[in-house]
Amino acid sequence: MGTSKRSKLFTTAAMAGALGIYGVATLHADIIVWQGGGIGSNSNFMENPANWVGNAVPGSNDIASFGPSSTFLDPAADTGVSFLGITIDNSLGTYTIDHSGNTTPHSITLNGSGISVSGGGNMTWAASSTVFSTAQDWFIDAGSSVTTLNTAILGLNGKLTKSGAGTLTINATSTGSGGIEVAQGTFETSR
Repeated sequence: MGTSKRSKLFTTAAMAGALGIYGVATLHADIIVWQGGGIGSNSNFMENPANWVGNAVPGSNDIASFGPSSTFLDPAADTGVSFLGITIDNSLGTYTIDHSGNTTPHSITLNGSGISVSGGGNMTWAASSTVFSTAQDWFIDAGSSVTTLNTAILGLNGKLTKSGAGTLTINATSTGSGGIEVAQGTFETSR
């Protein structure tokens, strides 16, 4: 990809009160691509700008994108990160997202766009916890999977909707006000 960021516009229509006036709210999200292989002892930390195309760490309004252009399939949260969402499009193997072996728990917060896994991609989620700031969709395409390993899913302000023909496996405690809804595909849990 020639650029470090691709833009997407997400548009929703909203009714303005009893007047029946329609307005349009637009959310601009940058898609920032993981390349891995940064320098030094933090070569797989998501907080290291050298691990992202364009040396830009995604923030809470950005989509963190993991795809086939990287051979570093083990991104880690060293101090905790917050993204709008995560996309994985990879047939090369399984991305394992964890908390870098630290004894201090580090969360990955997803701010509403959720997770999208396609292209036969798989994700093992081994971060200490995942926090939702809003309700969201986890789309897992046919032939793809997301497996959580001892990762608490903390749905603080909404429900997790699992869509797509792929498999979501949660092997940890999950809390929150909204619960988990399975719209499509397979959902498994050991707890």
